[in-house]
Amino acid sequence: MSAVPSLAGSDPAPRVTLGDAHAVSLPAWQALASAGGNGFMHPAALAAAAKAGADIVTLCAWRGEALVGFWALRRRRPQPLLPVQLEALPYDYAFLSTPLLAQGEAAAVMPAFLAAIAATPDLPKALWLKDFDADGPGLAALAALPQISTRRLSRPVATREQGIKPSGSTRKKLRQHFNRLAALGSVDIVDHRAPEAIGAALDRFLVLEAASWKGGKGTALSSKPADAGFARRMFTGLAETGAASIIELRLDGAVLASQVLLYCGPHAFTWKIAFDGAFAKYSPGSVLVDRLTETLLAGDITLIDSCALDSGFMGQLFSGRKTTVDLVLSATPRPGLSYRLAAAYQQAYHQLRQWRDQLRARR
Repeated sequence: MSAVPSLAGSDPAPRVTLGDAHAVSLPAWQALASAGGNGFMHPAALAAAAKAGADIVTLCAWRGEALVGFWALRRRRPQPLLPVQLEALPYDYAFLSTPLLAQGEAAAVMPAFLAAIAATPDLPKALWLKDFDADGPGLAALAALPQISTRRLSRPVATREQGIKPSGSTRKKLRQHFNRLAALGSVDIVDHRAPEAIGAALDRFLVLEAASWKGGKGTALSSKPADAGFARRMFTGLAETGAASIIELRLDGAVLASQVLLYCGPHAFTWKIAFDGAFAKYSPGSVLVDRLTETLLAGDITLIDSCALDSGFMGQLFSGRKTTVDLVLSATPRPGLSYRLAAAYQQAYHQLRQWRDQLRARR
């Protein structure tokens, strides 16, 4: 681990250290995350990703012995002929790139992070920030650096103030589906949190997902043994620290739908969901999310991030919204060739995806 001096803003700059996926202790991270933040940057998840081959770099901002900022990135080459860049989604299957920041520290920590990157010779100076929280203070603290935004998205979230939509045809249909399932047998919802229970529930989830359309398209986790192995290591590690659960909707003991979640303080993230296609007419996945959202928000959870597009089924359920942004950022005020190449690539990639989606819509 190396310490890098940095200058930032009008607030005193914190001390920034750089390291690998194991560079922060769990107690320090948990103290910072106690108010919520980015669960995808949990040390257990980073350790599992590093074991799977991700080249992870972590930045820790300190005031004395207190961790006031944490950011995990990975070195990655987006295409064979392009230079290596730093990506703020530290591994595949991470869905939020925002760093963890202590209250009131963003204006000092974010410039200090970028100054530390700029001062480290072997780190790329071009950053790809995908699914970065546009509503939080982190983005505003980066405004002075060169950047190009390629996409802004609305993302469904549920809070105690803006939870499940209170009325409408969707809620009515979900109540009808639940009642029809209950008429078939004994329906229950089970929240698995112990490490042993998480392991068994994840195996059931993988089977359920593989039997769905994702298995047919080769996008299920079990389609690639390395991805399934990563998921097992990640959620076993998260479960050992109480940072994960798998919630199942069951009929007479058989799993109809399974939702995998991870937690960061009072924030929950709905990582992946699968359901039994034989019961598709009862919308078991939607029924499960409807029920678990009410239960979680009635307990210790204050925010549930869908990790999904607004056009998905959670957009019909959740009344809250947050905005995320995809952008290319330069760690230096004078961007170099790597930044210009990264920006050109991401702009072209996004434009091609737009054209593809337009063609699909016409068909």
